[in-house]
Amino acid sequence: MSRHALKVLAALVVALIVALVAMEAGEENGSAGGDRLLPDLKNSINDITSVTVDYAGNEGSATLRRQDGAWVLVERGEYPADVAELRKLLLAMADATILEQKTADPARYDRLGVQDPEIEDSEGIRVVAAGDGFSMGLIVGNSPNPGSRYVRRDGEAASWLVNTDPEPPASVAGWLARELFDVDASRLRAVTIAHSDGETVRVVKANASDAAFSVEGVPAGRELSYPTIGNPIGGALNDLQLEDVRPAETAEPAFTTTFEAFDGLLVTARGYEAEDGLWLGFEATATEAPPAEAPAVTAGDESETAEPAPEEASPDPSADAARINARTAGWQFRIPDYKVDQFSRRWSDLLNAAD
Repeated sequence: MSRHALKVLAALVVALIVALVAMEAGEENGSAGGDRLLPDLKNSINDITSVTVDYAGNEGSATLRRQDGAWVLVERGEYPADVAELRKLLLAMADATILEQKTADPARYDRLGVQDPEIEDSEGIRVVAAGDGFSMGLIVGNSPNPGSRYVRRDGEAASWLVNTDPEPPASVAGWLARELFDVDASRLRAVTIAHSDGETVRVVKANASDAAFSVEGVPAGRELSYPTIGNPIGGALNDLQLEDVRPAETAEPAFTTTFEAFDGLLVTARGYEAEDGLWLGFEATATEAPPAEAPAVTAGDESETAEPAPEEASPDPSADAARINARTAGWQFRIPDYKVDQFSRRWSDLLNAAD
């Protein structure tokens, strides 16, 4: 046999060996291109009772548990979890189809972000969905492009590129149901901010149709920074959402902010200072609607007016108070800084600098 023929034969043998190794790797991992990554998850998705998410570094773990037909976040005192976020993650895991097999070498996992989260400098996130008698998990890595992600089945060596993006929230607090409640500014007649040192700020409206809140008691010789500076205070309860939550702790509040509605709804917010930031607690009640109060207008304070809004169905203050309390009783919340600022305004925040 000629030297050329031997070279061709040797090349064919090498190619055959490579092909056999690839086939064996695919059989060992039970998957090939086009297969579902977790083929049993789709049929078990309604039987899942817990999902654990282990974050890399010092970000901790999130344990979501199905409890009395609802999902809660164990690490936040079993506060309600974001069901839409959980459903999105589980469906992305269940629908994940393999596009390409990647490395099975742990020394190269860092290129894809699929290291175990316990490894130093890891970027991987472990997600384990479990129910009665079953448990399925992934190490979620980097996303090379929108709609795909590198993953590795928990406990297996091979990594994969899949055609979905099972991306958990970036932190434990990201699993919380964020919506608290919504009280539109047009519904409010007054907001009073009482600080623990005795300083008080109060904004009022005479009519629900008024476009601007007036600031009461502007000190003599001083002017507001701008005429409608009271409006953000009146809008503090608009679309209120949390950033984090903790079980309520007993302490003296740094300030108490009271929101009075024309229809009798009364929402009280109390601010508590702590080493990790400021927390707010809420309480709502419903009383008989008070008579309209004419605002005390200081010279130079020109309130804007607007056409009356179209009539809408009257809100039920008692039902609204019950909904607010059901969501907030027994808890204290961290909310975005720009909102906190409106709950805790002082005169120095409202007035022009003194001459």
